[in-house]
Amino acid sequence: MLVNTLTVALAFAASVLAQAPLVVNTPWVSGGVAVIQRGNEVVESFQTGGTFIWNTNVPAGSNITFEDIDADEHFVLSAPFVVQPG
Repeated sequence: MLVNTLTVALAFAASVLAQAPLVVNTPWVSGGVAVIQRGNEVVESFQTGGTFIWNTNVPAGSNITFEDIDADEHFVLSAPFVVQPG
């Protein structure tokens, strides 16, 4: 009985660990629908896809964070970063 219980527990733990966590490498990695906000203001909203190029409409020197939301509505935030001039 104990062996069966341990087998089920280990199988469950393995299935949980096998699911890749949602990750954002600052400033960005692929996955989900991105929404870029300044406070509560949505600055830019992108469609799903693997990559994108964002010609920023945020002034240089602004400190911003990316929020990535996947299809299951899990979200992750990037580390804050400063928009560079150029």
